[in-house]
Amino acid sequence: MVTRHRVAVLYDAPEAIGSHMSQNDTHLTVRGGPGVVLQQRWLLERVESLDKSTKRITWRPREDLDRDLSVIENELSAGFSVYSNSTDIPGRFISTPMYNSFHSENFDIEQHLLLEVNLDLPWNPEYFTYDITVEPAQIQIVEYRPLKQGEEFTVGRVKDEKLEAGVFFVDASDEVDVDIGGIRCNWGMDDGKLERCQKTSLLYKQGHIAFNRSSQTAPLYLEQPIGLHPKVLIDLTEFDERPQCMYLMHLQLPLELFVDKFQVSPLLLFGEHDLELPQYSLQDKAWGSESIFELKAGTVNEITLHSRYIKPSNNSAGKFEVSFSPEIILACDTGDEKVARNPFYKKGLGYESLFTDDTSFRHLNTTTLSVPIPRPDMNDYSKIKYGTLLCLLISIVYLLSKIFGNNKKKVPVKQE
Repeated sequence: MVTRHRVAVLYDAPEAIGSHMSQNDTHLTVRGGPGVVLQQRWLLERVESLDKSTKRITWRPREDLDRDLSVIENELSAGFSVYSNSTDIPGRFISTPMYNSFHSENFDIEQHLLLEVNLDLPWNPEYFTYDITVEPAQIQIVEYRPLKQGEEFTVGRVKDEKLEAGVFFVDASDEVDVDIGGIRCNWGMDDGKLERCQKTSLLYKQGHIAFNRSSQTAPLYLEQPIGLHPKVLIDLTEFDERPQCMYLMHLQLPLELFVDKFQVSPLLLFGEHDLELPQYSLQDKAWGSESIFELKAGTVNEITLHSRYIKPSNNSAGKFEVSFSPEIILACDTGDEKVARNPFYKKGLGYESLFTDDTSFRHLNTTTLSVPIPRPDMNDYSKIKYGTLLCLLISIVYLLSKIFGNNKKKVPVKQE
């Protein structure tokens, strides 16, 4: 059951609030525009479980990667990710020192969210981003979405919930601090009427700093031509070393690709990185692998990956496309643990939990890359088998003829 529902809308200027908002006795309506972001947060109480573990579920559509994130959003990895610190490792999860994780391209929320959650949410994974935390006593569901030009959003209190709404603009921000102002509205618990909205302001430190893609970027691409050992190139020639900071690449690779830790040196590597096994021998064991690489500023960094053998199939010879989205991050030690506390999002399980609480993450670039991997056709099996046997037979006959044949070299006789 929902016990608290919070709505936050962020505009780019204070005058946009008055021109994009209206209200009556019971409902508040906001209208969208360029760069407007809407966040909804539901907090649900639950009967405290004997299992004291925590689970985090995130989803971000790949189409969202090109959008500049706002200061009220948490930078999430593309695709569907599940993190758990339970001592029991579910099937196909991989284990790290801080959590067990699962990653997929499919929004499979029903399999991983508790059945006790009876929330009538219109899940919209094509356009919306989700960050869900399941704790022993409560569940928090956070939804982000752009509110586009011409769109309207109306909110009113429903039975047995506490509803709050904030409509904000960014007053000032830098690489650490954010100062936002606006209004905050509450609804009466008895009559469900919208109470008088009051001016408010918030000053907080960012844990995840969204990078403005209109300024300096970190080009990320695959070396051409792409072979069985694709090379990821990260161009940091325009970036300088910064004190107390590290440039990193975070990778979530599907089973079809892997990192050879004996060839490259990741800071961290978890999951399937066996050098021999094909993709179809591992698909019931794990989803893939997760790794973090340290990058060097002022140069082009090169990370070599490897592709696995793909299971043959009928009438589908050709290339099997595999996609992944490396994240380029500048992680800095701030010395201030307040970056872990944020009124709109909080750090949780995921790669960020592998760093200290005072670490801030400045997200430079996330690019989706595709690798074509050759895929054999089962219909060609007989041709390949008999062709191989024929070559083998010819080779054996040739070798035997050389060994036992009349191959003695004739010595010319000199005529007197």
